[in-house]
Amino acid sequence: MIMANTINVSKDVYNSGLHIGSGKISFIGAGAQAIDGNGIFENVELNNNSGTAPVSLAANMTINGILTFSKDKLFNIGIYNLKLNSTASIDQGPTPNLRYVQTAGNAGDGGLTRVYSAMAPFTFRSVLRQSHQFVR
Repeated sequence: MIMANTINVSKDVYNSGLHIGSGKISFIGAGAQAIDGNGIFENVELNNNSGTAPVSLAANMTINGILTFSKDKLFNIGIYNLKLNSTASIDQGPTPNLRYVQTAGNAGDGGLTRVYSAMAPFTFRSVLRQSHQFVR
C-alpha cells in the first residue's frame, strides 16, 4: 500500500504486507489495540490514550520510517520482535522517559532489533523496571 495521507485506526490492524509512502498509520482507539500479521510499516503513530500500554504486538513488526509516541504511554511488544530497519527512527516526543517499548521481560523475547547500513549514531533511551520503580 503506497500512501501520503494519515490513516486513523480505532481497532486492531492485520498487516502481512508492506506499507510504504510518506503517510502514516495512526492508532487512535479508545480501547486496547493490537498489531498483527508480521508486516512491514513505514510510519506509525501511537496516539491511543487508553490504559498504560494501549497498543501491543500480536506478531513481529518491522518499521522503515518513524515510530512516533504521541502520548505518554508504553508500546507493549510482549514476546515479539520490533525491528527497526536502517532508515527507521523513534520519536519519543517531549517526555521520552514516559514513552517507551515494553517487552514481556523474558530472556527469550523477540525484543528490539536495530539494523545498521553503516556506522552511524542512534540514540534509544532505555528504562529498566525493577520492583515497580523505573530506573534510567
